[in-house]
Amino acid sequence: MRQCTFTAMRIAVAVAFVVVPLVTAARGDARRMGYCFDAAFHEKTGRLFVAAGDVGTHVLAVTDGKLSFVATVADGGYHRNLKVSGDRLYLADAERGLAVFDITAQVPICTWRQQDAHGMGLDVRGNRVYLAAGGDGLCIFDISTPDSPKRIGACKTNADAWDVWINERYAYVAELQKGLTVVDVSQPDQPRKVSCVTWEEQEPMAEIVRGEGPIVCVAAGKHGLVVVDVGDPEKPKVVSRYKSGQEGFGEGLCIRDGLIYLANGNENNRDENGLIIVDARNPQALRVRGKCLFTDWVEGVCLAGHQAFVANTRAGVRAIDVSDPNHPSLTDSFGRTPEKGPAAMVNGVGWGRQSNQQIAAEYDKAWLDQISDVGTWLKIGFALYDAKRYDDALTAFEKMATLDEAGQDDRATAVIWQGHMLDLLGKREEAVARYRRVADMGLDSGVRHDQFGLAYEYTPYAKERMTMPFVRVENRWQD
Repeated sequence: MRQCTFTAMRIAVAVAFVVVPLVTAARGDARRMGYCFDAAFHEKTGRLFVAAGDVGTHVLAVTDGKLSFVATVADGGYHRNLKVSGDRLYLADAERGLAVFDITAQVPICTWRQQDAHGMGLDVRGNRVYLAAGGDGLCIFDISTPDSPKRIGACKTNADAWDVWINERYAYVAELQKGLTVVDVSQPDQPRKVSCVTWEEQEPMAEIVRGEGPIVCVAAGKHGLVVVDVGDPEKPKVVSRYKSGQEGFGEGLCIRDGLIYLANGNENNRDENGLIIVDARNPQALRVRGKCLFTDWVEGVCLAGHQAFVANTRAGVRAIDVSDPNHPSLTDSFGRTPEKGPAAMVNGVGWGRQSNQQIAAEYDKAWLDQISDVGTWLKIGFALYDAKRYDDALTAFEKMATLDEAGQDDRATAVIWQGHMLDLLGKREEAVARYRRVADMGLDSGVRHDQFGLAYEYTPYAKERMTMPFVRVENRWQD
């Protein structure tokens, strides 16, 4: 989770049956890919489901490692994490909570969902769904009747519940701001916290959690991969960590037969960005077995036989042959077509000071007609800001806000940074007008820019900037 949005948590639950509109997308259409967070495979039908944020969920057919488009299912929510169980797909919707889809037909049909709740991650065990519900903590649903889940229990966590993994009577909850919390769910109507462990007091960034036997693994953002011994669930302890260099981010993972399949983000070192297979059969001595490297940020991972599928954010999804863990190989990609020209240069370097110097040195106003990707313009704007070229940076953020693919959060980010540039240019009245535009949007989501040490919710931050001008912050990353 690097240049990414997050959703502030509300507390409310309501149930509704829905009819889901369908949106088709073509291979390579970046505007339709959305931000791909997670993937789940249905072995019976050979289909892959990819949660793609506000675009919905993509359905792909998988044949011999090759991916082909089937449909995109959109319902106005924010699809974040998903699991397949039987002939149902269970979805964590960041803006609505839990949703259930019937996947017996070619196109999934939503049969049940919450409203005005939150779902960040989930796990399914037997006739139970365990939902990591952000500020609502851990919520437990009975799915004995799959199309009519009943919430039977909940446990307030110490911080935002971002993901959950179940093993026997315990739920292991990744709490974004606190670490790993263990919850006894043997009585699902009365779950109770029994222990917690962290590896960083200030910002542990516990995002995704998976386990096997007595080992629980956490993808912990800027802290990389964290391995926790839960042989005694009441006394969990961190036994090892793996981080691919100073700027490595652990973003998603699966574990099978002692091997961890880690979605590893490292935009400052492309030799470390992609899927990394880590041998954890000796948990105290982690060892890298193999790597499959590719561009663009990464999120969730799922395994199906000898295939791994990695959610590749705005670039779509990657299919990787992992039959030889020492030499995983890319078999197919679905999503954005390879970039050429200035966009390729911008996205081929990192987010640190040296990379931004390169981008700023090569920037040409002709790019305004050549580049149409939101993330690329964000990166250009930051580079020009780093170089103190505030007029050019303002133009970059204005361009970002006008793009067809820009979602509401993208536009909020762009307009806030327009305000920042206007403040730095001494145009305070114009800056306040930009901040007011964001404040009036009434968003309950936010964004992080870790290289600048910034993390904020849009509406409160915009209101703060209306009364207090932005003061320049420096880029903390070198490359």
